[in-house]
Amino acid sequence: MELSDLLNRASDCLKHGNSAEAESICRSVLSAVSIENTDSPLTTSRQIADAHRMLAVACRLHGCFSEARQHADTAQGLYWEMGDNAAAGGAMIVKGLVHLDLGENQEALDRLLEARALIESAGDQRRLAQVICNIGNVYLNRGEYAAARDVYREAADRAQDIGDDYLLAHSLGNLGLVFRHLGDPQQALLSLEEALEIDTRNENVAGRARHLGNLGNVYQEIGDLQRAVTLYEEALVVHRQTGQRHNEATWLSNLGVLYQTLGDLEGAMQHYEMSRLIFHDLGAEMAEARSSARMGGVHLQRGEYKDAIELLEQALAKARHHNIETEVAIYASNLGHAHTLCGNFEDAEDYLNESLPLLEAQDSRHQIGVAWHYRGNILSDIRNPNRNVETAIEWIERALKVFLEIDAKRNAVEAHQALGELFRERSRWEEVAKHVQSAADLQVALINEETKLSTQRAYYQRQIDDIQRGHEQRRLEYLAKDTELQKLIDRLVEKNDLLRQISQRIGEATQHTRPQGEEKLGQVIDLIDRSLRTDSTGNVIDQLMLDVYDNFVRRIRLRVPAITDMELKVATLLHRQMTSANIADVLFLSKRTVEVHRHNLRKKMGLDASEDIYQVLRSV
Repeated sequence: MELSDLLNRASDCLKHGNSAEAESICRSVLSAVSIENTDSPLTTSRQIADAHRMLAVACRLHGCFSEARQHADTAQGLYWEMGDNAAAGGAMIVKGLVHLDLGENQEALDRLLEARALIESAGDQRRLAQVICNIGNVYLNRGEYAAARDVYREAADRAQDIGDDYLLAHSLGNLGLVFRHLGDPQQALLSLEEALEIDTRNENVAGRARHLGNLGNVYQEIGDLQRAVTLYEEALVVHRQTGQRHNEATWLSNLGVLYQTLGDLEGAMQHYEMSRLIFHDLGAEMAEARSSARMGGVHLQRGEYKDAIELLEQALAKARHHNIETEVAIYASNLGHAHTLCGNFEDAEDYLNESLPLLEAQDSRHQIGVAWHYRGNILSDIRNPNRNVETAIEWIERALKVFLEIDAKRNAVEAHQALGELFRERSRWEEVAKHVQSAADLQVALINEETKLSTQRAYYQRQIDDIQRGHEQRRLEYLAKDTELQKLIDRLVEKNDLLRQISQRIGEATQHTRPQGEEKLGQVIDLIDRSLRTDSTGNVIDQLMLDVYDNFVRRIRLRVPAITDMELKVATLLHRQMTSANIADVLFLSKRTVEVHRHNLRKKMGLDASEDIYQVLRSV
């Protein structure tokens, strides 16, 4: 297979989520060629650059971030040597995403903004929409949800304008994530379902898996845990099929969280352990640390404090090494709690002293409240030789104030209960009664919220069912039109083939007829030729092609602005993998004329002799 065919295949694999095969193909290409080996016209710097870029994408998807960055650097350098700013910007996008995966948000934003400037200067609308979408990912990671929403909407609008379904679905899916964080589960579900429908229709397996998992996140937050488990497990199966091990490990860990919430600690531990092993194999240290920390949380629930401390200390060491202060703060706080439960009060204080300044600098109010409550627990523990109940009350009251301000009801219940016990010890019965009553009121409010959530879940599910019915109806309409188009094409090809055979045989017979008969036969041949050239079926086929391939038509017009109407029809039928002979029958042209249109198409698309027009048009 030629290099261009291999690279087209790799691109197709990445688009449909088969990153493992894409990686294998790109490695094969790079092992077979080098920049110096340019004896063959097929071995070009661009092809090598494309192989490095796609290999960088595949390595990133597999969690091999260092190698991904190396290949992206190589590709970017080669594109710059060729003066291709748009492609260089595309390689820079990959580097920005690696920074994002590693939690390096500012570095990611810097790279992506540089990439945007390069791509805008080149006027590449598809890559511009892509980099805008990825800039939205940085804002999402930083918790700047309003900014992320606006950026994703811009990316979705641009993707729709250029007819890029892949990017449109990606942007809509990310919009769903933003709406989830903004506390609008209805809009989140609507956006994610629309994204899922687009990627399912286009057989984008990786996108489908991503949307399934994110739908699971929304259902988890509105309390439908069983539905969330089902969606996570479906996403996990798809990720395993595509070979994207980093994503597989992510959803294993998410499933662990769900099982832990459902009280299945054994199931949670199994999923966390599987995810940790995959992250370890991939060298994704911080992802491995998060799984370790979650395993530590399960050990805490089981009362296995020594095991919990060991795992949390491993996670903390990695967070310190990578200087990720948000996670240093959380792991140190949890270690403070674990050491308190073990009675190691000095260690507990040390970890909280490390955690609290970081949490306060980040203004992470919920975690600050949790850490203050932990400090109160240290000071109130009867095993602590430095026990100080009054100071403990002060810390827990500070924590309670935060929990009430941010409406963290479950944490507030625990704080009220702890304060009630401490005031009982001091025989301050009025305060005891106040905190017992407040805890009871909050528990009633939690029950009412759960009832309201159940009602909302039913409402959302009805809306989702309506959306899915609409998607299914559109899918069936599309299939019906596609089937009708194929039947018409087959019938037209068969009819024209038959008419040609009849015309040919009549032509052969004319030499054996008298002059009068020859004239009559000539009239019959003329009639057949006119029938070959004019058939009302052609108008129906034209309309069906527009209906079935609306997105393709928009994309090819954007890529080839100078395309003629007839070239557009030829391109659409080539997109269906039809031969020139059959295209000639459908469009009432000679085969020679179709070949001329194909030649003009190749020229306008800038294809060289080695590139397969079928593969190129399939990827548009």
